[in-house]
Amino acid sequence: MSKIVENYLYIIQEDISNLDEFIVLPTIALISAIYKRYLSKAAKACRGKSSLQRKLCVVSYKMMGRKTQISKIKQSTKDCSQQKNPKKCQEKMKNQILKYNEDVIKLSNQFKSIKAKGESK
Repeated sequence: MSKIVENYLYIIQEDISNLDEFIVLPTIALISAIYKRYLSKAAKACRGKSSLQRKLCVVSYKMMGRKTQISKIKQSTKDCSQQKNPKKCQEKMKNQILKYNEDVIKLSNQFKSIKAKGESK
């Protein structure tokens, strides 16, 4: 996340004319903070559970975090229409959503795999 902040500060100092970045970078930084909050909640909520149950719990929290990120990005995409280059802004948001959707699919498969291993025992 520090790389995002560095890029944001660079844009502020060097290229104030590219206003699209002022929406995209803070949004992505905010979304990353939300995801980290879900992970800390997962650590607390999953503490004290058996190994298998803890794994399932953590993976489910990660999925919820990614889904929340996707939701927040979709809400922020409407702000792109106010930018100098709305298509570029929307494309960046769309790419981030696609990346997070891939993560949700991977986490879902991981959840199913963990659950199947637990049921086979």
